Amino acid sequence: MLALRRLAGLRRLVVLLASTAVGLGAVALLCGLATGASSARALSVTYYVVGAFLIVLGFFAGNRGPLRTKLADEEAPIAGMFGAGLGLRGARRATLGEQRDSLATAAIFLAVGAWLILLGVVADASVKLF
Repeated sequence: MLALRRLAGLRRLVVLLASTAVGLGAVALLCGLATGASSARALSVTYYVVGAFLIVLGFFAGNRGPLRTKLADEEAPIAGMFGAGLGLRGARRATLGEQRDSLATAAIFLAVGAWLILLGVVADASVKLF
């Protein structure tokens, strides 16, 4: 049972990595065509920029502390990012599920970001791999 769950998770990760690479590649090629840049340059710059952004996002998503904001029963958050709302009072200890979710979110951002930077290195014409 555990092997099937891991295999399903690995399949979802491969689909995420492939669809991210193909989707960003298509956008990069269209932008490269519009600006007159070479396809290798457009691909590498897009993969570098988006990959670096996702790594920074993963860093901040993974550095959430063990405390979360506490909602009053009648109070709703005004706005929020990464689960932190504005205008809230008090703090509570994060549940184990919330901590796992925070780490999993950070891991996904970091993995996809590293994958895109690796693709950027492969697509970059100025880098000699071998």
